[in-house]
Amino acid sequence: GGQELANALEPARQVARATAVVLAMTLVSRVLGFLRDAAIAWAFGASRASDAYMVAYTLPYFLQSVLGVALVTVMVPVVSRHLVAGTREEAWSVTSSILNLTGIFLLVLTVIGYWGAAPLIGALAPGFSQEQAALAVQLTRIMFPSLAFVGLGMLISGVLNAGFHFSIPAFAPGLANLVMILAVVFFHRQFFIHALAWGTLAGFAAFFLVQLPSLRALGFRYRWHWHFRHPDVRRVLRHVPTVLLAISVTQIYLAINRLLASGLPHGSITALDLANRVVNLPLGVFATSLSTALFPAMSRQAARHELEGLAAATAKSLAVLLVVVLPVSTAMVLLREPLIRLLFQRGVFDAAATALTAEALFYFAFGMVGVAANLVLTRTSYALGEVGMPVLAAGISIAADAGLSVLLVGWLAHGGLALANSLATTLNAALLFFLLRRHLPGLHPLPLARTGVLALVACVPTGVALSLGLILWPPAALGPKSLVLEVLALTTLGAGIFLGTARTLRLTEVDLLLASGRKVIFGRRER
Repeated sequence: GGQELANALEPARQVARATAVVLAMTLVSRVLGFLRDAAIAWAFGASRASDAYMVAYTLPYFLQSVLGVALVTVMVPVVSRHLVAGTREEAWSVTSSILNLTGIFLLVLTVIGYWGAAPLIGALAPGFSQEQAALAVQLTRIMFPSLAFVGLGMLISGVLNAGFHFSIPAFAPGLANLVMILAVVFFHRQFFIHALAWGTLAGFAAFFLVQLPSLRALGFRYRWHWHFRHPDVRRVLRHVPTVLLAISVTQIYLAINRLLASGLPHGSITALDLANRVVNLPLGVFATSLSTALFPAMSRQAARHELEGLAAATAKSLAVLLVVVLPVSTAMVLLREPLIRLLFQRGVFDAAATALTAEALFYFAFGMVGVAANLVLTRTSYALGEVGMPVLAAGISIAADAGLSVLLVGWLAHGGLALANSLATTLNAALLFFLLRRHLPGLHPLPLARTGVLALVACVPTGVALSLGLILWPPAALGPKSLVLEVLALTTLGAGIFLGTARTLRLTEVDLLLASGRKVIFGRRER
């Protein structure tokens, strides 16, 4: 299994090293993200104020997760091609033009958003009371200037990734989280929820500024010019809207959640957002790191028409993700309540808020495989230059999510919204996989299905062990320290049982993961 992946990925050593770097930095960033969420829960709980902030935060977060990722996606192939060809000056010329155009666009958007905050909040959360809507408008106006820092910072991340500079772009979101944590801890008593809004603005400024030294180290030279007619500039401008729509699918799900949850009991929006972030911790650490490090190598394979290698890399990556994500989602389902209690239940975040968030986590966990698969499949599509396929799959899944959300919210309240997201994102991944097969005939579903079935079989004894552990060691009767020990013990036990069962079933991806882990930890000694 390990040799197969090494042959499929090019250059293998560079990809492996990049994955390890991004994995480590992303882990730090995600841990800081959870500390940020814990600080917010401690200071504000699941309340009207926190709901107002979550809605006000929608557009900055949307741009970071969607427009920013779209800019990274379209910039990496363009800059990579010039760096490989040795035309660095042309790469910097194209980059400068895109930076200038993006900056002007975001400046105009900031002005429009600042003055149009009231109707924007009215559209995003029509169920808010007048007082809560007014608070959300204030918070929106404080945070709206962060759009420029988010957009330009993500564009710079793409340029750095193309030059195989991964560590600082991966850590930059963590620095933003750290600034937000400090703002909440030191200023929430004086300024209440407004401290968090100002901290968000300062955090995104730090996200942008911390990457500038690395950009200079790469050799980038900024120029004040506008090459509208340059083929690469036109290609980027043409592809960004299409890529934007495909990538925005998850954020559109969340916007639908907030729209429908604004009429549910207070705290529902916060519960959905926090549960979604818990689910995205392992996805962000492993799946995002893998797809980020793979993308430059995939772009080279596609440019050289090495379609069999690209299909093999995609299939092996999906198989590895199945083996990682399925046991993690099993643990999320069974350990949802002690996990949420451990992460967030302190300060004004009480047992009722824990129950709300745990219910959302239960339903979100069923969509983890779909989210992880989409990260790899969209990168494969863009490496091929096929920007239309992700849009088609995304459009169908968004329509499905909207319909399912309306249907399920009356039955399961905010849990129905989370379940609708999970079903829709799984549909999106399935559609994109079969659309890709037209361009990659070597991308076969049966080996992946076999891996998925074996991984699910290995999850059965894992789930039984976790369930017995919860019965013998009821979380509700435990204090904070004992709860930490229980979660750690059960997680370790579940991982050990899954790995043992998977190896018994000869699931080769597990051997690949273990071998990769040994290389990351002991690589220098082995050499």
